[in-house]
Amino acid sequence: MDFAEYAATPGATVRLRFTILLDAGPVYPPSGPDDSVQVELGKGRILPGLERALEGMRPGETKTVRVPAELAFGPRRPERRFRVARGASAARPLRPGDAVRVSFGAGGDLPAIVEEIDGDSVLVDANHPLAGRDLTFEINVLDVIPREAMIAC
Repeated sequence: MDFAEYAATPGATVRLRFTILLDAGPVYPPSGPDDSVQVELGKGRILPGLERALEGMRPGETKTVRVPAELAFGPRRPERRFRVARGASAARPLRPGDAVRVSFGAGGDLPAIVEEIDGDSVLVDANHPLAGRDLTFEINVLDVIPREAMIAC
């Protein structure tokens, strides 16, 4: 069955390639010709701004869209910057810029970036690195499989 005429709507499965651009240049350029993402629209599994931009697009269409921070990775949240005790059992010396995981016991853990080391404590930032930034997406829709076709399978 040929789905070339179908537009992306909630419930449809969309296969796409995208590049995230910041004012300073690409952040996430696709690494190869088969570097694609497949997602079912309407499930909340992708950034709200990207999902909105995909709605109505058809296979073969390309679009550049600006997504505000609120519809991308959200605002930077000050409470996600905090100090933790510097562990005596650190496997390697820490440096600003290092990626670490901060454990909260039964509450799980968070990825964070070391910002500063001060004696026995470490200032970390657990915000997403792109939080608080408006992003530009270059989107290329490869395939759209309508919901009806997925149900029939």
